Amino acid sequence: MAPSMPGPNEKSAPRFESSTDPEELERFFSRLEELFDKCAVTTDAEKKKYAVVYTNIKTEKQWKVLEHHAKGTFEEFKKDILSSYDGTLAGDRDAMQEMKQLICQYRLSLIQERSDYMSFKWEFQVLAAVLKSEDVCSNRELVDQFLTPMSDGLYNSMKLQLERLNPPAGKTSRDPANPYTLEEVMASGLDVLQGVFSSMDRKRDEVRGLDTATSSTRELHGVRASNRSNTNVDEVAVKQEDVGGILASMKDIFEQQAQQAQQE
Repeated sequence: MAPSMPGPNEKSAPRFESSTDPEELERFFSRLEELFDKCAVTTDAEKKKYAVVYTNIKTEKQWKVLEHHAKGTFEEFKKDILSSYDGTLAGDRDAMQEMKQLICQYRLSLIQERSDYMSFKWEFQVLAAVLKSEDVCSNRELVDQFLTPMSDGLYNSMKLQLERLNPPAGKTSRDPANPYTLEEVMASGLDVLQGVFSSMDRKRDEVRGLDTATSSTRELHGVRASNRSNTNVDEVAVKQEDVGGILASMKDIFEQQAQQAQQE
């Protein structure tokens, strides 16, 4: 049986009392929603009731006159509250700007080493979570942005790794317009840099008849390389006969990883 929501005056109860700090309001809702999950509070009416209960009298009165308190979902009511406090809805715009700056920073020297990849991945996924929660960016858009600063060798190896994935549960194939989740793409890069996608794996795929060297290795999501990156580096489409070049790039990555391991 799920526990009950704490009373307004209990120590474990979240509180919000007319703070002018947007981060305090966001933290209040974050704690509130954690309690909803823990205590199995599922209806919009209950969620809105508890939202106003954990405030002071003045704030409760202000929130109760908002458009979606009487009618509307909890998410609509929450958005009304956030928009009534200066700066609370600016987070998604700030996150978008930060993401653009992050990509520009790493695009100056394309990512090909594990240390750079992990640093970029950590910063990117924090910003992606903000943009995704507010429906600012779709999964497809986030994937395209994530792949932008990858070096040619790493990008091609990630694509080969992703092509080996099975379709999602309950489906026989992947959506051509949005084939991979951001999480799958991030994991593929980590697998490649850790040496999981070895030449032995590739040989096994060839035996199975999987196409591991297509001329569209620059079109993971149907977007050509010219759209993926605007750098001054010349980008050449990898042709079917250039398998050796792909393997050479992979070998370089693995050698760099081995050197790093020896240094550590």
